[in-house]
Amino acid sequence: MQEMGICTIGELARADRNLLLAKLGKIGGDLYDYANGLDESPVKSIYEVREVKSVGNSLTFKRNLLGLEDVRLGITVLADTVAARMRRSGVKCTTVQITIRNPSFKTITRQKPLPVATFLAKELAKAAMQLILECWNLRAPIRMLALTGLNLFREEEAPGEQLSLFQESHQNEREKQEHLETALDRIRTKYGKGAISICGVLQNDIGAE
Repeated sequence: MQEMGICTIGELARADRNLLLAKLGKIGGDLYDYANGLDESPVKSIYEVREVKSVGNSLTFKRNLLGLEDVRLGITVLADTVAARMRRSGVKCTTVQITIRNPSFKTITRQKPLPVATFLAKELAKAAMQLILECWNLRAPIRMLALTGLNLFREEEAPGEQLSLFQESHQNEREKQEHLETALDRIRTKYGKGAISICGVLQNDIGAE
């Protein structure tokens, strides 16, 4: 635009729209419209509640993770945080995504669908560990891990699991786990995040809390 003599919004508004299209393509027309206030997008209130598209968290560790136990600890902490955020937002996910970065900043991302929508840390951690075991050599160091829940549904609209009579006990276990994790939420809300923690997290040396 500087080569066209356009250095201010006013000059952009007074420019030839067809020339901008020829020089810059579609974005040229968009910029002309914006400069002239020609935007037909609906106006949204700043107070409008935005739809949550994903819920995730990442951790860059104090030292590299090496081996199964290190990785499991990191994933457990991430899953606990992400699950709590989903419950707070009233959503469940049907896909889990993990991102792994090594000390050289090489990064890979993998995801997998879940058999049932969930906001349970136990189920998120299990799926994330399955992904890592499929795509990562545990002898290789990990500097950063991220865990994200995708394809979200409102809690009351989330697709349920199709159960047979032989799977009722599994459903009962999921309900017990939901009661347990929501109880943890209430304790942490009342007394603070550090009021209760996951076994193994206390006094760890990887910087996971």
